[in-house]
Amino acid sequence: MNAYLTGIIAGLALGITAMAENTNTFQGSVELPDVLRAKDGKVIQSLSDWENIRKPELMKTFTEQMYGVMPGKPESIEYTVFESSTNAMNGLATRKQIAIKMKNAGKETSVDLLLYVPNGQKAPAPLIMCLNFKGNHATTDDPAVKVCEKPIHSDRKEPYARNEAAERWPYEMILKRGYAIATMCHGDIVTDSKGPMNNYVFSLFPELQDRPDNFTAIGAWAWTISRALDYLVTLPEINPKQLTVVGHSRLGKTALWCGANDPRFTVVISNDSGEGGAALSRRMQGETIADLCRNFPYWFCKNYQQYVGHDKEMPFDQHELISLIAPRHVYVASASEDAWADPEGEFTSLKLANPVFKIYGVQNALPADTMPEIEKPVHGYNGYHLRAGKHNIIAYDWGNYLQFMDEHFGRTQK
Repeated sequence: MNAYLTGIIAGLALGITAMAENTNTFQGSVELPDVLRAKDGKVIQSLSDWENIRKPELMKTFTEQMYGVMPGKPESIEYTVFESSTNAMNGLATRKQIAIKMKNAGKETSVDLLLYVPNGQKAPAPLIMCLNFKGNHATTDDPAVKVCEKPIHSDRKEPYARNEAAERWPYEMILKRGYAIATMCHGDIVTDSKGPMNNYVFSLFPELQDRPDNFTAIGAWAWTISRALDYLVTLPEINPKQLTVVGHSRLGKTALWCGANDPRFTVVISNDSGEGGAALSRRMQGETIADLCRNFPYWFCKNYQQYVGHDKEMPFDQHELISLIAPRHVYVASASEDAWADPEGEFTSLKLANPVFKIYGVQNALPADTMPEIEKPVHGYNGYHLRAGKHNIIAYDWGNYLQFMDEHFGRTQK
């Protein structure tokens, strides 16, 4: 066991083991907001009070202070299948490529959606939604997948190479387990870079920019996932009751915010999402609010800037974001060498959401009092694992996610 992991477990042994589920302190030094205490001081003890008082308060707080507002549906939206094949992946899957064309406020934009559905299914397939970083074509060596030629980042004009990100996309494993998978490039939605927030999806809603709770990149990515889902749930080959959103790194932050806003997702998975995602901000371990606002101010709304240097005074934290997803399933994963994402803070945040799941009748949603060792996953109502290695999403992570989904979707593997 490496020294870093030893430190994580030792720290948790001091803090979490003796921690009552409703406590609002961590290791006796970091004061955390009590997820079950309303702004007026009322202690939330019933499901009715959670759903009618505390949950709306928290949604309003995260919208206004962190992730920004999201629009309703655009004036018009069209879904056009521009390519398909029933013989993709050597006959393993049916492939569809769909152009999502949106118009609003005199502007229009289009986002390409790539969908693979396993062939030979006797029933509609559960669906995994997961954005990618380099273009749909970079996730696979499938020559039919359209190359994303939009500038994804302001400092890169040329498309990424086909199959460049294949390590993160074990399509064959996913499809053989009976899951459909859909992806879009985050940079096809809005560019992942500093500068005027007026391109692609941003251009449709200019009125949402000049305000302190402005429409953000994370908001745009999450919103577009939901617009893709509007179409995907209409397909007879997709099971609309078995939907999962997965995200890695900044897209893990996006998955959590999407899951909090879109109750259609049965399972929400955050992979190495770190600060601004699953990790507790008040711990100030690894990346901080100052780092986020300096390097990626466009991910979050303008109001979030006020917490730079005031992480420990921020009146909300990420365990409350995870709580907003209850009673649906949440899985958080970390990597042992990814100190920047604060694995301890990610685990603790998920654990501290337990009281809200308990209100829904789920006892001990994450059944682990201390952080598990490397590659000793904990699968309960919610799930967590710490993978050996660096900041990434790889086959080991996907294998655990598929197992977790199998467990909760009632699927058995031969």
